[in-house]
Amino acid sequence: MKVLSTPKVVRWLGAALLACALPAAWQAVLMSSRPWWQISAVLPFSAAIVALIVISPGVYGLFRARRWTTRYLEVIAALWVLLTGWVALRQHSTLLGFFSLALAAAWTALLSWSRAEMGRSYWDPRMRWFQGLPEPLPGLECQFQVGDKKESWRVARLDEDGTFVFRDDFTPVALPAASDGPVECVFHFRGSSVRSPALTRVVLRDGRGAGLQFRDLDPDARKALGDFVEQLRGEGHV
Repeated sequence: MKVLSTPKVVRWLGAALLACALPAAWQAVLMSSRPWWQISAVLPFSAAIVALIVISPGVYGLFRARRWTTRYLEVIAALWVLLTGWVALRQHSTLLGFFSLALAAAWTALLSWSRAEMGRSYWDPRMRWFQGLPEPLPGLECQFQVGDKKESWRVARLDEDGTFVFRDDFTPVALPAASDGPVECVFHFRGSSVRSPALTRVVLRDGRGAGLQFRDLDPDARKALGDFVEQLRGEGHV
């Protein structure tokens, strides 16, 4: 997929992941057997650089909506926490042991945050590697204005945060980018309909699908959208 606009919360998550370089530097000091005033600044600086190098692919995958991102971060977190705990036991270091517990708690929070953001409906169409298009929700369609024409799209995912829509023909359609402002989506399902403004966040490489995040909903519109989604959940479609 091609990312057109990264949500602010995803950028915050990326910054939080890169900030893990700071505890890596502190850990290097804790693991050293020398007093802190005898430790060269090169040691914590090098540890921070290594942490940045290791975490950067995960941040790249996060910003590019890659499905392997969370699994990569899970491996990094597990290895880091286990190694820290093992060194704490070897050195009989109480301080390093408490550090490993804090590190485990921090990575648990970061991974939960990563799973939540990577699983957003507008960020993940839930396509398998061999699929050219996602699977549609039966009976649900989305209509919005593209240029001078009103287009009807199939819907792969829909919830209170956003949607992933696609076309099952071979005609790519360019949706407005998030910087161009929201597009008005109208969803139809068995006589019911709901409207919601949304920003285009990602598109499929061939232009036949897009993830849109709902924005600027007033309380009444958010309630109508929630009721519409609950109707779909009640029929097992969401």
